Amino acid sequence: MDWICDRKIAYKNTIKSHDYNKKLFDKNRKDMEFNVGDMVYVENGNKLNRRKLDELRIGPYKIIDRISNSIYRINTGHKKSESNNFHITKLSPASTMDGVESVELVT
Repeated sequence: MDWICDRKIAYKNTIKSHDYNKKLFDKNRKDMEFNVGDMVYVENGNKLNRRKLDELRIGPYKIIDRISNSIYRINTGHKKSESNNFHITKLSPASTMDGVESVELVT
């Protein structure tokens, strides 16, 4: 019956460790929410395939639709598909200065 006591102690330690990790994660977490029509930057692909001077984020692009709490449809303007779906962790808000929206420069 000693192993039952050991399992209870292990379970309590697991819960304690989980709560500590959650506390550390939530310390720097920002709950973001975007609306349809907002301008956002999209994270530029896989970090392993990027070059040193590549842009970290591309855009700004306009949000077309909110599919779920964490998935948004973005109008990227690419020829294959005009819109793509992105997770909220891959998006960052595009700042506006003096009420004027930033414009993407085409070269």
